[in-house]
Amino acid sequence: MKLLFCTCLEPTKANGATIYTIRVLRALHSLGLDIKVLMIQFYKTDDPPRGEEWVPGLRELQHAGVVFRVYPAKSKLSSFVLAYIGLVREFASSLRNINVFAFRLVYFQPLCLITKVVRPSVTSIWFHDGIVEEITFVQPDFKHRIMLRLFEIAEKFGSRFADWEFPVSEKMLDYSRRKGIQGRKGAIVLPCVAETDRFYLRPAPRCVGNEIIVVGFAGSLAPWQGFEGACRLLQYLSRHMTLKLHVLTAEIDKAREIATHYQLDVFVEWTQHENVPQKMDTWDFALVTQNAGLITQVCSPLKAAEALSKGIPLIIAPEIGDFSAIVKRHGIGVVFNPDNPNDWHIVVDNIREILNNYQAVSQLARNLAEEYYGWRILPQKIATVLRR
Repeated sequence: MKLLFCTCLEPTKANGATIYTIRVLRALHSLGLDIKVLMIQFYKTDDPPRGEEWVPGLRELQHAGVVFRVYPAKSKLSSFVLAYIGLVREFASSLRNINVFAFRLVYFQPLCLITKVVRPSVTSIWFHDGIVEEITFVQPDFKHRIMLRLFEIAEKFGSRFADWEFPVSEKMLDYSRRKGIQGRKGAIVLPCVAETDRFYLRPAPRCVGNEIIVVGFAGSLAPWQGFEGACRLLQYLSRHMTLKLHVLTAEIDKAREIATHYQLDVFVEWTQHENVPQKMDTWDFALVTQNAGLITQVCSPLKAAEALSKGIPLIIAPEIGDFSAIVKRHGIGVVFNPDNPNDWHIVVDNIREILNNYQAVSQLARNLAEEYYGWRILPQKIATVLRR
């Protein structure tokens, strides 16, 4: 069975979009599909990065036989249009030979329409891992607001032609329904899973008696990541227990400066994304603190899935994808509001309760992560659609 997959990526960056795409392609490849990827490659350097400069997961897929056709595009609109035209030409020449057409992002909704008109027997799948509101999140100027309106129209119109929608969370599915977006045959939630088939189980949980509690944070320090709010909470918690903060970020000096300002005992380092789960082995709790409004509410943060898969309870802000509700419902961590310090004494009590029963909580977190975010979920759900 031949599959054509269209996406836009920055393949040298292990960001959420890249990692999600790698997970999806790996799942598709595990099902024995013959895969060709048409990719608009965003870059900011003088020359487009070569394949050997891509993140390891993409290079691994190349070595496994996944074919990539790359169309470089810089930040200018004209460059993107030229790359898109090149991609469409390759799409047109490949369409007659495929059984499945899959895509990310609304850029490729018109290709879904073409597929339904020219090859109605082809199964079309929309991997819905981002929302158009991201266009104005960082740059809310007039030009980007116009772009947002155009893409909203394209999203609502084009979604009518995809057979299946794969939203990354139940919250994303709710978002789609509120906007009138619906696949012709249905929708199946497909989160960004942890690669639990490649995990090494961490040693037995470390929280015993008055031992130092290690709290971990992984990611960038952009304002919507909520790192400073997390440091304020940890400063409060440090009055009641002995804490050490372990930060995995490329912004080492900035992280150290912020943590030191809040008088925290901190260790900061940077590592490649594929090494993050191993680094988590020293953590007792993981911070998940994004605060990007609607974007955060529908997301599926990989670090949260990886931490739970390692049996690490979360200290999580409200309304982060499906995770906040799972943590609150099952007691596999603590939900805290960074804007309401008057309630932080409850966080102290909840953390102490978890510490008193840490091994059971850790095992429950691992079991739930395997149920909701384990690696096997991805190929199983995709295979269900392909068999229909």
